[in-house]
Amino acid sequence: QNIHKIRAKTIKTLRGIFKHCDCIMTPTLPFLASEMPNSKSNDCMEHQLALSRFTFLSNFTGFPTVSTCCGFDPNTNLPISCMIMSRPWHEGTALRVARVIESFVNYKSPEISFQQLS
Repeated sequence: QNIHKIRAKTIKTLRGIFKHCDCIMTPTLPFLASEMPNSKSNDCMEHQLALSRFTFLSNFTGFPTVSTCCGFDPNTNLPISCMIMSRPWHEGTALRVARVIESFVNYKSPEISFQQLS
């Protein structure tokens, strides 16, 4: 029951924030894409917890959020993504912002790629 109170308070706080802005943008991940650690090590659990650092809020509150590619790591050529959260029932706002961000990304084909089957 305590978690429900925390969720309600968090939703109220976010609703207050959205009175002053249309979207909240954060990185999707707190670090650049890398190889996952060995699944049997303790580092794996820490890695999993770190992965949800920014995604937790939208999952916890249910506010509409979209994650989109916003660039590529110049060293590895792996994608970098950001999340755009909007107020409830305004999913279109988050999707439009994501579309604008995507329009500025210079997409590159990976070194190994396959043509789609037709």
